[in-house]
Amino acid sequence: LIESGAISCRPDESIRSEGALAPVGGAFRLQAGDRLSADSYFNSFYEAFWIAHAPLADLALRLSFGGALTVTVYREYADGSRRQIVDQPIDAPAAAAGRSVLVPIPSPPADAAAGRSGRLYAEITARSDGVLHDAAFVTSTAPRHAVRLAVGLCTYNREADIKETLRAITVAEDLRDTVHRVFLVNQGDPFAHPEIAATIAADHRITVIHQCNLGGCGGFTRCMVEALAEGDAFTHILLMDDDIVIDCRVIETSRAFLSYCVHPLVLGGAMLDRQQPTVVFESGARLSADNRVQAIARNLDLASERALSQFARPSAIDYNAWWFCLLPLAEVAKVALPAPIFLRGDDIEFGHRLARNGVPTVTLPGIAVWHEPFYARPIAWQKYYELRNRLIFAACYRDKVHLDTVGSLLGLLLNDVVLRGDGATFAMKALAVGDFLRGPEALFAERPDRRHARLAAMARGDQARNGPGRRLIQVAKALGVVTRYGVRRATAAAVWSANIDRWRRSDIWAKLWSSDAGEDELRR
Repeated sequence: LIESGAISCRPDESIRSEGALAPVGGAFRLQAGDRLSADSYFNSFYEAFWIAHAPLADLALRLSFGGALTVTVYREYADGSRRQIVDQPIDAPAAAAGRSVLVPIPSPPADAAAGRSGRLYAEITARSDGVLHDAAFVTSTAPRHAVRLAVGLCTYNREADIKETLRAITVAEDLRDTVHRVFLVNQGDPFAHPEIAATIAADHRITVIHQCNLGGCGGFTRCMVEALAEGDAFTHILLMDDDIVIDCRVIETSRAFLSYCVHPLVLGGAMLDRQQPTVVFESGARLSADNRVQAIARNLDLASERALSQFARPSAIDYNAWWFCLLPLAEVAKVALPAPIFLRGDDIEFGHRLARNGVPTVTLPGIAVWHEPFYARPIAWQKYYELRNRLIFAACYRDKVHLDTVGSLLGLLLNDVVLRGDGATFAMKALAVGDFLRGPEALFAERPDRRHARLAAMARGDQARNGPGRRLIQVAKALGVVTRYGVRRATAAAVWSANIDRWRRSDIWAKLWSSDAGEDELRR
């Protein structure tokens, strides 16, 4: 719960203090009158989430310290109000410094499900000089499951990032008995950095797999298949992006939560903005009826007053993105693999399909990674995948979301051309609509790695040719695209819905992973 250098890009923001306390050798040296508050995102206990999915018979705060302290515990509710539920002085003589004391935490009222549970956090006030070595929420309830994790990473020519992510996982001693394997799928050039080679050679848990570039979808699907191939060696696969910043203690928090869960679930972590380290980009997300992503807690500043009351009650979500997401392998084995859609939307579709099979997704507050925000790296070809895959999803799940209308699609295209003057993005979106109308047999018979190379080249060319003189031509093209869409969208949607399962098969993926498989073979 409380350590020197607590989980944060800026450590001082995870522990709030008053006084002259100083972290020393992994402990906090306190002077009389100092107050240490764990009223922060990573140091809270999100009681409502545990009650809903991993109920405990009891809960206590365990403190290891020397000196005289007063422990106060608060329960904060979704409306921002809070209630003091513990106020207890405790003492540990200098001769017994470092001994552990348990402070019981009262259970919420019986109507907790109706909203009287919330977020718990502790504050510690020193009544004398002393040292706080450790603090943790603990329970006498035995875990319900033994959780054995495999980590799945996929990377494409980001050696500086994957080097740091691998290092974080392999140096974490607490994860030695938690992370049993790391599947590292390299879809780019062979690794050249000596530190990556040294890390791989030094840790027997790392398995490196080389394949052609099939996007995040192809890399993460390969991780799932490799983990499933080892039978019951692992209970969950943790999918993580290669370019995150992670404090690996969130992996141990994830393991602890899963070990108490009463039903299978997908467990996700939030994405925090790497450029604004206390700001949430997304903490799970829902899909609206018009098939738009509604991010939970978007732009919430965790350092702001009462921001954490947002997490006092669980929010219903449809999926958690795969920057940090744990999938139960027994449930993954019961459903088909993702379709080869390269990137953008594979996590949405797979999360929804698991939910339809009785496996919900939970994004647990206090589990998060930092990621470069998407607004900081706008790339035209990403818009191709976002629109194409959104249309595919709507075609396959008409009971969940609506397929874009002709009017909404025309507005989307004209916004790029008329208002933003972004011809490159317009061209990618127009191509996305056309590829959706082609149907799965025509689209997926082209190798994803070759299509992506073609898209990237097209985007560079369209960006170079961008200019006011092309706008009239692009407006005319937009009208043509939406006209074809209006005529053919119902037929295309029916074809996608009837045929998508054929492209989720493991033998199709095996052909894609082999760079020798040609497009004629894929068609067959």
